[in-house]
Amino acid sequence: MEIDYSNRKDWAERYIKRKDNGEIGWADEDSYKAKEERVNSFLARNPLQKNSRFLELGCGAGNITLFMAKKGFEAHGIDLVPEAIRWAKEKMASANTTADFKIGNVVELDDYPDNYFDFIFDGETLHCIIGADRKKCLANIFHILKQGGYFLGGANLFNTKFTSPPDLNKQSYFDPKTHCLYHDNVPYYYLSEEQDFLSEVQRAGFQIKYFERTPKIPEHAPIHNGWLWVDAVKPKIKSNQLF
Repeated sequence: MEIDYSNRKDWAERYIKRKDNGEIGWADEDSYKAKEERVNSFLARNPLQKNSRFLELGCGAGNITLFMAKKGFEAHGIDLVPEAIRWAKEKMASANTTADFKIGNVVELDDYPDNYFDFIFDGETLHCIIGADRKKCLANIFHILKQGGYFLGGANLFNTKFTSPPDLNKQSYFDPKTHCLYHDNVPYYYLSEEQDFLSEVQRAGFQIKYFERTPKIPEHAPIHNGWLWVDAVKPKIKSNQLF
């Protein structure tokens, strides 16, 4: 299944509308506070030196990327939506800090060299990656991380009790066979099972150091069953493994 992620005009329209309405980004302020808390909790478990290289996947309007820049990280953000990156650069111009924002596909990540980042954060974009692209995305995340570098990744979990695809509205439905939410018959979001996501990350070469599950969001019930967040590390190669 080939997915054209660039053909989702509703994403661009959402950014334009929310910017015009004086919002702070794709989601509300509470959502970004939760992300900040998630990153702070991660750094408490896995202290990193200042000036470490950080990348946010699906950075949107740049809120978390700039948050990390203010913490002293060399901060980078990537997003597919040009309108989002323009907004992020506008925010940076008035934030008294610097970050590198790129328009790009988080599946490919071909703007970045291998063994480059110390910390990569999933800005709640991995669940937008469908089918074989998920394996490719995780492989590329692995490649651009340094040995010993961290990936903080998230999975949108679904309620496995579903046995039939409930309609959400006239255009949208969920198919438990593909684990996808569809809109106009196009798969938009992939919902995982907990063990499947852990195995997916491990198959990409990562070691899982920590994971936690957050409660489901009531307005997404009964399909949604919470989020799973994973601290994954790219193992260091011992010198005797090189020969």
